[in-house]
Amino acid sequence: MDAGLAGIGDFAVLNPGGGWASKLWPAERFGELARGLRDLGLRCLVSWGPGEEALADRVVAAADGAAVRSFPTTLLDYVEIARRARLVVAADTGPLHLACAVGTPVVALFGPTDPARNGPFAPADAVVRRTPACAPCYSRTCPATPA
Repeated sequence: MDAGLAGIGDFAVLNPGGGWASKLWPAERFGELARGLRDLGLRCLVSWGPGEEALADRVVAAADGAAVRSFPTTLLDYVEIARRARLVVAADTGPLHLACAVGTPVVALFGPTDPARNGPFAPADAVVRRTPACAPCYSRTCPATPA
Protein backbone atom coordinates (compact mmCIF):
# COMPACT_ATOMS: atom_id res chain seq x y z
CA MET A 1 0.00 0.00 0.00
CA ASP A 2 2.87 2.41 0.67
CA ALA A 3 3.83 2.30 -3.00
CA GLY A 4 0.32 3.51 -3.88
CA LEU A 5 0.83 6.68 -1.79
CA ALA A 6 4.45 7.30 -2.76
CA GLY A 7 5.16 10.93 -3.53
CA ILE A 8 1.67 12.24 -2.81
CA GLY A 9 2.68 14.27 0.29
CA ASP A 10 -0.10 15.85 2.34
CA PHE A 11 -3.41 14.73 0.95
CA ALA A 12 -7.15 14.71 1.38
CA VAL A 13 -9.41 11.80 0.49
CA LEU A 14 -12.50 12.55 -1.54
CA ASN A 15 -15.03 9.72 -1.58
CA PRO A 16 -17.76 10.55 -4.13
CA GLY A 17 -19.71 7.31 -3.71
CA GLY A 18 -22.56 6.87 -1.34
CA GLY A 19 -24.33 3.63 -2.02
CA TRP A 20 -27.61 5.46 -2.58
CA ALA A 21 -28.31 7.86 -5.43
CA SER A 22 -29.99 10.20 -2.94
CA LYS A 23 -26.70 10.63 -1.01
CA LEU A 24 -24.48 11.56 -3.96
CA TRP A 25 -22.86 14.96 -4.49
CA PRO A 26 -22.04 15.77 -8.15
CA ALA A 27 -18.61 14.71 -9.42
CA GLU A 28 -18.08 18.23 -10.76
CA ARG A 29 -18.43 19.65 -7.25
CA PHE A 30 -15.84 17.21 -5.95
CA GLY A 31 -13.59 18.38 -8.80
CA GLU A 32 -14.07 22.01 -7.76
CA LEU A 33 -13.29 21.05 -4.17
CA ALA A 34 -10.10 19.28 -5.26
CA ARG A 35 -8.95 22.41 -7.09
CA GLY A 36 -9.61 24.51 -3.99
CA LEU A 37 -7.75 22.07 -1.75
CA ARG A 38 -4.80 22.12 -4.17
CA ASP A 39 -4.63 25.89 -3.62
CA LEU A 40 -4.27 25.10 0.11
CA GLY A 41 -1.43 22.65 -0.53
CA LEU A 42 -3.38 19.39 -0.40
CA ARG A 43 -3.40 16.84 -3.19
CA CYS A 44 -6.60 14.81 -3.43
CA LEU A 45 -6.93 11.06 -3.62
CA VAL A 46 -10.31 9.94 -4.94
CA SER A 47 -11.40 6.71 -3.29
CA TRP A 48 -13.96 4.39 -4.80
CA GLY A 49 -15.75 1.15 -4.13
CA PRO A 50 -17.08 -1.64 -6.33
CA GLY A 51 -18.74 -0.26 -9.44
CA GLU A 52 -17.67 3.34 -8.69
CA GLU A 53 -14.61 3.56 -10.96
CA ALA A 54 -16.40 5.72 -13.56
CA LEU A 55 -17.61 8.10 -10.82
CA ALA A 56 -14.05 8.42 -9.48
CA ASP A 57 -12.79 9.07 -13.02
CA ARG A 58 -15.36 11.87 -13.47
CA VAL A 59 -14.11 13.51 -10.27
CA VAL A 60 -10.49 13.24 -11.43
CA ALA A 61 -11.40 14.72 -14.83
CA ALA A 62 -13.25 17.63 -13.17
CA ALA A 63 -10.32 18.24 -10.82
CA ASP A 64 -8.03 19.40 -13.64
CA GLY A 65 -4.90 17.75 -12.23
CA ALA A 66 -5.72 18.37 -8.55
CA ALA A 67 -6.76 14.76 -7.85
CA VAL A 68 -5.76 11.22 -8.66
CA ARG A 69 -7.85 8.09 -8.50
CA SER A 70 -6.94 5.71 -5.71
CA PHE A 71 -5.65 2.26 -6.41
CA PRO A 72 -8.11 -0.57 -5.61
CA THR A 73 -8.30 -0.97 -1.85
CA THR A 74 -9.41 -3.48 0.71
CA LEU A 75 -11.18 -2.21 3.83
CA LEU A 76 -7.89 -2.36 5.72
CA ASP A 77 -6.12 -0.42 2.94
CA TYR A 78 -8.80 2.25 3.08
CA VAL A 79 -8.55 2.53 6.86
CA GLU A 80 -4.80 3.14 6.54
CA ILE A 81 -5.32 5.70 3.77
CA ALA A 82 -7.93 7.51 5.86
CA ARG A 83 -5.63 7.44 8.89
CA ARG A 84 -2.82 9.08 6.90
CA ALA A 85 -5.04 11.70 5.25
CA ARG A 86 -5.23 15.24 6.55
CA LEU A 87 -8.97 15.32 5.70
CA VAL A 88 -11.72 13.06 4.34
CA VAL A 89 -14.75 14.44 2.49
CA ALA A 90 -17.55 11.93 2.00
CA ALA A 91 -21.27 11.34 2.21
CA ASP A 92 -23.00 9.40 4.99
CA THR A 93 -21.39 6.12 4.02
CA GLY A 94 -18.87 3.55 5.22
CA PRO A 95 -15.70 5.43 4.19
CA LEU A 96 -16.83 8.49 6.16
CA HIS A 97 -17.49 6.45 9.27
CA LEU A 98 -14.16 4.61 8.96
CA ALA A 99 -12.35 7.95 8.76
CA CYS A 100 -14.19 9.08 11.89
CA ALA A 101 -13.20 5.85 13.63
CA VAL A 102 -9.49 6.47 13.05
CA GLY A 103 -9.75 10.13 14.12
CA THR A 104 -9.21 11.80 10.75
CA PRO A 105 -10.93 15.18 10.43
CA VAL A 106 -13.95 14.92 8.13
CA VAL A 107 -16.37 17.03 6.18
CA ALA A 108 -19.54 14.97 6.05
CA LEU A 109 -21.95 15.58 3.18
CA PHE A 110 -25.51 14.82 4.20
CA GLY A 111 -28.71 14.84 2.20
CA PRO A 112 -31.70 12.75 3.16
CA THR A 113 -30.23 11.11 6.26
CA ASP A 114 -29.94 12.83 9.62
CA PRO A 115 -26.44 13.78 10.82
CA ALA A 116 -27.75 13.88 14.41
CA ARG A 117 -28.40 10.14 14.05
CA ASN A 118 -25.55 9.12 11.76
CA GLY A 119 -22.70 11.39 12.93
CA PRO A 120 -19.93 12.43 12.75
CA PHE A 121 -19.63 13.31 16.40
CA ALA A 122 -16.14 14.82 16.88
CA PRO A 123 -16.41 18.55 17.66
CA ALA A 124 -13.91 19.51 14.95
CA ASP A 125 -15.71 17.62 12.17
CA ALA A 126 -17.99 19.54 9.84
CA VAL A 127 -21.36 18.61 8.38
CA VAL A 128 -22.68 20.12 5.16
CA ARG A 129 -26.32 19.30 4.60
CA ARG A 130 -28.75 19.67 1.74
CA THR A 131 -32.10 19.05 3.33
CA PRO A 132 -34.77 17.77 0.95
CA ALA A 133 -38.38 18.40 1.98
CA CYS A 134 -38.77 14.74 2.98
CA ALA A 135 -35.70 14.69 5.27
CA PRO A 136 -34.85 12.93 7.33
CA CYS A 137 -35.63 9.89 5.29
CA TYR A 138 -33.78 6.72 4.55
CA SER A 139 -35.00 6.08 1.01
CA ARG A 140 -32.31 5.01 -1.44
CA THR A 141 -33.88 7.06 -4.23
CA CYS A 142 -35.48 10.49 -4.06
CA PRO A 143 -37.63 12.28 -6.61
CA ALA A 144 -36.26 15.59 -5.26
CA THR A 145 -32.64 14.57 -6.00
CA PRO A 146 -31.38 14.77 -9.60
CA ALA A 147 -30.04 11.46 -10.91
